Amino acid sequence: MSMFKKKIGRGSFGLSFLFIFCLGLFAFATSARAQGLNATLSGAVMDQSGATVADAELTLTNRATGFEMKATSNDRGEYTFRNLTPGTYDLKVTKTGFENYIQKDISLTINAAAHADAVLKVGAATQTVTVEGSNTLINSENATLQEGIEPETLKSLPLVVEGKLRSAASLVLLLPGVTTGNSAQPFSARINGGQ
Repeated sequence: MSMFKKKIGRGSFGLSFLFIFCLGLFAFATSARAQGLNATLSGAVMDQSGATVADAELTLTNRATGFEMKATSNDRGEYTFRNLTPGTYDLKVTKTGFENYIQKDISLTINAAAHADAVLKVGAATQTVTVEGSNTLINSENATLQEGIEPETLKSLPLVVEGKLRSAASLVLLLPGVTTGNSAQPFSARINGGQ
């Protein structure tokens, strides 16, 4: 009887260890995946003469969800919003002695590191400068070319793409810089000349 208990005890420990290991691996994979999909928006706040504006209050609003994030520019006028879900955002900058600044339609894609500067005009806080449309956001972090497909775009595409049924592999062919070479198979695609 005591031998039977020992075997069960060892088996339970092994199963518990395996369960905890798998749970930890799943948590790590989920965390790593979330970090890889989120975008970052950074920039600088300055006045019309180009001097940096410290302690400006910035509010970034996701247009789809209404979720707001707040930040304050540092002593060099710089700010950063991290871990943003891809989507369209509005940026509002306020500082005492300056007109409010609003930039609408900042589009962030998957894993983007975008840059948007705000130029404040001297004036009363009751006045607001609104920038309609988005300026070209520059990836100042690295020289990679990246692109994403918005969920709305996926839903509006036909079920047949490039003669094949719609799949993640065939949708890659719609991105800029992707070619199929001599073959029409999506898995033989070349991205910016590579293989």
